Amino acid sequence: MKYALLGDIHSNLEALEAVLADAERGGAGRVLCLGDIVGYNADPAACIDRIIESGATTVRGNHDHEAAREAEPEDFAPLAAAGLRYSRGALDEAQKEWLRKLPLHKTLRSGGPLGDFSLVHSTFARPDSWAYVFTPLDAQVSLSWQKTRLGFFGHTHVPHLFVSADKNVAAHVYHRVDLVRDVELDPGVDRRYFANIGSVGQPRDGDPRASYALFDTRTGLLELRRFPYDLELTQRKIVLAGLPEELAARLERGR
Repeated sequence: MKYALLGDIHSNLEALEAVLADAERGGAGRVLCLGDIVGYNADPAACIDRIIESGATTVRGNHDHEAAREAEPEDFAPLAAAGLRYSRGALDEAQKEWLRKLPLHKTLRSGGPLGDFSLVHSTFARPDSWAYVFTPLDAQVSLSWQKTRLGFFGHTHVPHLFVSADKNVAAHVYHRVDLVRDVELDPGVDRRYFANIGSVGQPRDGDPRASYALFDTRTGLLELRRFPYDLELTQRKIVLAGLPEELAARLERGR
């Protein structure tokens, strides 16, 4: 089975549509979503509907969690809070209920040589704490709770691959990668992997193209893919929605 792994869509419909079309051309048979469908940008309702339509197996992100609540968001920066308030107003009750029912983590069965693999938005240590994993030490904490050899996460908007051998964790970080970057996950070595496939709708690694991955369970090949989308249309929608113009500007910077 070849999976399309995507996350941190953040209400960017143009990026989501571009990624789903590319994944279909790439032979993906199933979509897996690592959370944060909503927030920041102008199309939260349409993005939820598109993810549901795709049949994606989805875990809950912190923006999804807060958008389905009524309480004022805590620990959100001003731009994030503005996007969250907009998402709340744009979603109907059925969509909010769908977000509330999303699991915090998910394990998928696989007949491939790497065995089963797991999805989480932030960290396996405490998924509802929404902690960030940037460093090998951060990854080591999460890997100590990871029940499968391979785990995927989002939240940072920056592609990372952490590899654990015994109690040592080595990190390989991809910045400004080409359209496709292949990573071979070796089933013959006793290692565990924790991979972040970047952000569809708001990349923060200096590359404004949408980021996602294709994963082939038969071969262990993880393809990190970058794909352009109609950025100017997304920016116009942000401004017309009355969202802060900085949200439009940062998409072009990829930061």
